[in-house]
Amino acid sequence: MTLFPLYGGEATKCWPHPSVRMNILRADPIDTLKSEALRKVLATLTPRQEKILRMRYRWGEIKKHSRKEIAEQFNVSVSTVRKWELTALEVIKHPSRQRILHEYNGIESDLVKLGLAAILKPEVRTVELVEVVSSVRHLSTHLIHHLKMNPADIQKLRWDVFEHLIAEFFASWGFPDVRLVGRDPLTSADIFAVGRPDPAGVSFRYFVEVRRRRERIDVNVIDRVMGAMVQERPRYGWHIAMIVSSVNFRAFRKEGYSREELALKGIELKDQEAVKIWLEQYEPNANGLWLPRPLRHLNDLKH
Repeated sequence: MTLFPLYGGEATKCWPHPSVRMNILRADPIDTLKSEALRKVLATLTPRQEKILRMRYRWGEIKKHSRKEIAEQFNVSVSTVRKWELTALEVIKHPSRQRILHEYNGIESDLVKLGLAAILKPEVRTVELVEVVSSVRHLSTHLIHHLKMNPADIQKLRWDVFEHLIAEFFASWGFPDVRLVGRDPLTSADIFAVGRPDPAGVSFRYFVEVRRRRERIDVNVIDRVMGAMVQERPRYGWHIAMIVSSVNFRAFRKEGYSREELALKGIELKDQEAVKIWLEQYEPNANGLWLPRPLRHLNDLKH
């Protein structure tokens, strides 16, 4: 296999002879778009950028690769792969490449359907993203991918989709029992999550309160969550309460409450910055979502 020089004098193994490359592309999912425009844009990238995008989105590859898998192949960190991926996507947003993309009529809607709206310029994405983000009623891996590329759009999610997103994170971390219980009258929690037994054999139970935009986090909210956790503990065995918000918390200290003091009381605060980190680290499972059809009640819960 030929070595191709990269920026900074590096070199890596990339695509073989053009004739072999065209054979690989015949099975490429991009063919479903019938988009020569997108193929032309990829050809303008460096070999490394093209290879990473193809591996991440299964373009000419047998399977879609996680950032961790790509990092192992290139012998770099996962954060480095993420930077390379974002850089490649930004390159595609250059006006010269956007003109090539628009040689294909209707490519905007096709890319949105594939969860690739992030490679379009913001002004092009406006109409499609109103539907994809603001009005979407169900969580999907395509939506999560878009949020990875555009974390500011977390604010546009419906409240129930945002709750499902947070529950999906817990499921992806290996929590065997995660439920959306915001409408269950038997609990004040929005999400119920039970972790795997630790070395001591204890499975920690999380009472998760999810707060959407414009919902202020103040001492009253803290006291209500703390009271609900204590009141429900005999029934559900809560160990930890977590308040997750789609916005950033202001410096919080009132009546002796600091984050450190709250942690000692079993209350954890996670704001938008934490959610962004969770997004960056998230990887779907082989079949898509980890929690595609969550339970929405605690009726059958084993105490």
